[in-house]
Amino acid sequence: MADTVLRDLDFSACGRLFSSLVGDGHALAVCDREGGPLWAGDPPGSERLEAALKRFGQERGFAASEGNIGRLELGSEGTLLVHPIASEGEAALGWLAALAEEPDLAEERAGRLREALGQLASGLERECQLNMELDGMAGELAERYEELNLVYGLSGIAKDYGQGEELFKPLLKLCTQFLRVDLAVFLRSEKELTFHAGDPKRPLSDIDLVLARLQGEVYHFVASGRETAIINRPDDPKRAYLYSDSSHKILATPILVKQKVQAILVLIRADDRPDFSNSDRNLVEVLADQAGILIRDMDIFQEMKLFTEQMVLALIEAVDAKDPYTRGHSERVNLYAMEIGREIGLAGEDLQILYWSSLLHDLGKVGIPDRVLSKPQELDRDENFLIRGHAERGFEILNHVMRLHYALPGIRYHHERFDGSGYPYGLKGKAIPLQARIIAVADTYDAMTSSRAYRPARSHEEAMAEMERVSGSQLDMDIVAVWFELVRSRPEIISTLNPVDKVAQ
Repeated sequence: MADTVLRDLDFSACGRLFSSLVGDGHALAVCDREGGPLWAGDPPGSERLEAALKRFGQERGFAASEGNIGRLELGSEGTLLVHPIASEGEAALGWLAALAEEPDLAEERAGRLREALGQLASGLERECQLNMELDGMAGELAERYEELNLVYGLSGIAKDYGQGEELFKPLLKLCTQFLRVDLAVFLRSEKELTFHAGDPKRPLSDIDLVLARLQGEVYHFVASGRETAIINRPDDPKRAYLYSDSSHKILATPILVKQKVQAILVLIRADDRPDFSNSDRNLVEVLADQAGILIRDMDIFQEMKLFTEQMVLALIEAVDAKDPYTRGHSERVNLYAMEIGREIGLAGEDLQILYWSSLLHDLGKVGIPDRVLSKPQELDRDENFLIRGHAERGFEILNHVMRLHYALPGIRYHHERFDGSGYPYGLKGKAIPLQARIIAVADTYDAMTSSRAYRPARSHEEAMAEMERVSGSQLDMDIVAVWFELVRSRPEIISTLNPVDKVAQ
């Protein structure tokens, strides 16, 4: 690298400075460490100088003159002085050579030439050192840029894929892109998770064997050592402990969460690829640190998710306990609503919102007296007012639970009617949130086919006929049509009363 830095310098100023120090009549050249000319400042004398340098190399040798000022008497051709260009205590980067025309150069004259060559050499050394430092800074900046790109890519993955374990698949694709590897593998032994991504242009033929080895000895080796392991050479001693029958190059690093190894990240290159470098190690360790944060956040998210599910189930039990006639109603509405949602193409976050809002749509009934909910006679005006207030009451209860805020529209507006005659706000048509329109269809069907204190359950046929009658007035006709098609093509939906067991994925 230093030799390259010397070659990249502009030597024209050297010739002018040299002439100002010692006058004319001297040929000056800059040579590489083997004595090959890089620049000659006096074209007429350059051939004589080149011949003199060649002779110096043959008779004295540049290596033998390392760190010293060389002098060679050339008879009638003059006198050659050679001065090393080197940082203090280091091997020569190159040489400055001056050819004085007069033979038997006087010591005073030679001293002036040596002094001038020394000044030039010091200037070139400082310039080389500065350029090497700049190159080092540029290299370090490039590494930091790669790290920032990697972290930026990770933040985008976390944003797009949320907190699920599926986010590790795009994370591994990011590894193959940035680090140019044939295979990237994420292993989490505790949960028996293995994700991998490879370069489609260079698929590994023995990938099943590779994954089996990684899940066994490689995982235990890296997890027990708690530090990054790099294996590039076939004769690396570490191959005796792992992966001994393969020539693949491996970089494996542990992923720590609270000082405990939770997973490992392994990158593999075929033996015709470049070795893993310290720069690769640094990037992978940055990636592992970020992956550790993602795992920690994911575990916290899963704990919060489980707590939310348990809390919701407890709330539903509280609602069902108030009215034995409606036990299981929330679960059935949830089941029907989710089938409709999937049929119309909802997925991801939209389906998650529908899940929670349909499951909790009647939460507001916890504030209604039992005598009203289970009254066998027709409700009076005040009692009817209480019942009609349950949608708003459910909104008020969950408005304090930030984790479930996105479910509020479905809960608040599921009794709005498509023609605008519903409650609590008289919303009309598509102004009613989609989740609420879906819940309204599911709720209407289950309400009619379930027994109440004041009436027996209607048959499936009666309920479907009534829904067809109110389609376009009470209910969204498009969603009713989807429900009819679902029941026609999959009649088992209405006979499967599954209990709530998990959040829709």
